[in-house]
Amino acid sequence: MEIETNALTLFITALRNLIGGLRDAKEMLPDGKAKQEIEAKIEETDSARIEAEINLAQAWGYPICRKTFPPEVMLKEGDDPETGGERFRCPKCGDVHPKPFPKLDYPSPLIGY
Repeated sequence: MEIETNALTLFITALRNLIGGLRDAKEMLPDGKAKQEIEAKIEETDSARIEAEINLAQAWGYPICRKTFPPEVMLKEGDDPETGGERFRCPKCGDVHPKPFPKLDYPSPLIGY
């Protein structure tokens, strides 16, 4: 069964907003066991949201940055002039995928120049 992309995107966005609202509301509670339990549930829910977001992005073909934790979905920034394919950049650390080819300032023994 294929789920519509737009519906999943809307659901994840709504969940992200709900978690933010719960974090704000939690601050109004008095310190104690109940507040700690709510904090733990919010973190558990947010971890599941992040995992779902990453799995969805991978299913759509987006690369995942492994230099950040939690892993960040890399966003398309344009076409790669070297390969003709897409180039992606991590919004957190700036890492690029695919990596640019190194520029050779000398003849390569592999190419035979």
